[in-house]
Amino acid sequence: LSFTVNNEVKTITLVSLTKSETIEEVEEVIVEIEKNYNLTLTTDLRTKSNLHAIDYDTMLKGTELEGIGQAIEQAEQKYSVNGLYLMGLCIVESAWGTSPFAVNRNNLVGWNAIDSNPNQATTFASKEECILKVAEKLQQNYLTEGGAYFEGYTAPDIDKHYCTDKLHANKIVNVVNELIEKI
Repeated sequence: LSFTVNNEVKTITLVSLTKSETIEEVEEVIVEIEKNYNLTLTTDLRTKSNLHAIDYDTMLKGTELEGIGQAIEQAEQKYSVNGLYLMGLCIVESAWGTSPFAVNRNNLVGWNAIDSNPNQATTFASKEECILKVAEKLQQNYLTEGGAYFEGYTAPDIDKHYCTDKLHANKIVNVVNELIEKI
């Protein structure tokens, strides 16, 4: 049996039907999609983590970023950008939500804060707007062949145009994996 969720074809196998049931008669099938707690430097960032808002907020508990889980989950579902990567990007770029851009501009990812003029960083109406807009731009420009900054599908590929810090992708992966170990 195949079905589509967020433009992705999912396939499941029904274990059993009663002899009197046909597939058309089954009203509801609950499918639990496995959570993927894997983020490495070689992870294809189009691969979804399938985590829920509560999973992200549990990892961010007690920080200034607690509460962004819903936006991360929504961004991952809508734009197919790995939520663990988005969470790590927010952590690294915003110093756990404490940077001046995070506090004063809701800019959790340093969007448009280029080295030569960091003060041109974008101001967002909310943290949620920042996460959703950046996920959209990452998907369009960095993770799609033919996109303006496409170099591949991994964090180091994104960083070829996103950030001048050569250890940026490593920092994201490391902080995410430290959080995963705690849960």
